[in-house]
Parts: sequence; C-alpha cells; structure tokens
Amino acid sequence: MDKEAAKLEIKKLVEKYDKDKVKWHKISESETKSKFLEPLLKDLGWDVEGKEHPDEVIKEERIQQKRADYTLRINGISKLIVEAKAIKEDLDKEDYAKQAIKYAYNKKVSWAVLTDFEGLKIFYAEEDSINPFRNIQLWDIELFDDNFEDIWLLSKDAFIAGELDKKAEREGRKKRSIPIDEQLFQDLNKWRELLSNDIAKRYGAKYHDYEIDEIVQRIIDRLIFIRKTEDIGIEENQLMKLIRTSNKNYYT
Repeated sequence: MDKEAAKLEIKKLVEKYDKDKVKWHKISESETKSKFLEPLLKDLGWDVEGKEHPDEVIKEERIQQKRADYTLRINGISKLIVEAKAIKEDLDKEDYAKQAIKYAYNKKVSWAVLTDFEGLKIFYAEEDSINPFRNIQLWDIELFDDNFEDIWLLSKDAFIAGELDKKAEREGRKKRSIPIDEQLFQDLNKWRELLSNDIAKRYGAKYHDYEIDEIVQRIIDRLIFIRKTEDIGIEENQLMKLIRTSNKNYYT
C-alpha cells in the first residue's frame, strides 16, 4: 500500500471512530487494539498478522518482567515500541508516558509510541524527558490532513528511510550519530583502563601484567565486533540493552 492509499484507509478509521465516539469510549484496551490500533499499524505497512514477516510485529514482548504491547521490527532489528491504552484512558497520565519510554529505553530502541487511537504520542526514548516529540490528535477529523505527515513517520517505509531520526536531528531533539569508528576510538582507552584495573583487582594474583593485557585485548576485540554488527543493523543492540537492564554494571 502506497502513502496515498494508506492515507485514505487511515482516514476511514478516523471517520469510523468520529461517527460514534460515545460507543468507542466504552470499549476495552483489547478491543481498542483489534478495532483501531492493529488496523492502523497495518495501514502503515506493518505486517501485524505475520503473513509475510512473522517476526515483524511482536505482540506482548517481555521486557524486564513486563510486556510491551507491540515491538515493531525491520529485518529482525527492533525499531519502535508501541504501548496501547483503551480509548477511554487519559494519555496525559505521566506514568503512561514513563512506561512506554522505559520499555523502549531498556530494549535499546530509540522510539516509543503511547496511543489510545484518539491520540498518538511519539517519544524519543534516549532523551531525558517525557515531553513528546509529536503529540498527534486523531480524535478531531478536521485535523487529519494536517496531521497525516506526522502519522506517516510511524510507517514501515518511513522507518526504512530513517525519516523520524532525520526529522528529530533537524529539530535538535536527537544528536547526530557519531560514526562507529570514531566512537570506538573515543572510548577505547577508557575501556582498556577500566577493564585492566578491574581484572588486576580481581585476578592480579593469578595473571601477570602481559596476560592481563592479552585478556583485555581479546575482550575489546569481541566488543568491537559486536558493536560493528549492531551499528550496521545485522544484530539487535545487545550491549547497551544489557547495560541498561543489568542490576550491576562495572564498566560505566
């Protein structure tokens, strides 16, 4: 489905809601998902039913003893966390925003959406703020045409093109990414010193200095390899996710 066709289908969903708001305010979260949110994601190009890409939309993924409603993935890499609420819920509750952001942050996913279909709040999870990057009001059909470009930022095509990241960078809400080689160069000496000191403290009686240096180099080589695969999108962002979800971390 191309962008214009998607716009027509999403507008039909909004019109469906607009015709009977009182009725829809009585439905549960589960019904909100099935009647509005999943059709919306489908219109935005996501394979909600898993017909062609079974792992593209993961429902109820466990993240730190809790479950995120939807994790949207491209080529096996998580791109967006969607936290759903019933239409009758108040999206302005601070706890709801914090919940959506925490899911994304702990998953090492940059973007989170909090939605009850009436509204779509887009959060940049790397930012120390619950101020949404976009706060889209779907409840007002009169605003639909003006809002559509922001809605489209959540489409699969837009994520493939990196449109949300680019817009956030242009607006100063997201720092431009540092190339992986430059970032590694900046961090390498710090890692080496921290690792050497920790290993010497724990196992100094067992290893000579030259052996500790060799151990540290092997660890760093493996970390570099993992980070490289993460940076080019071959693997999920595992290292930072482990750091963020670990109860105890020695190297940050």
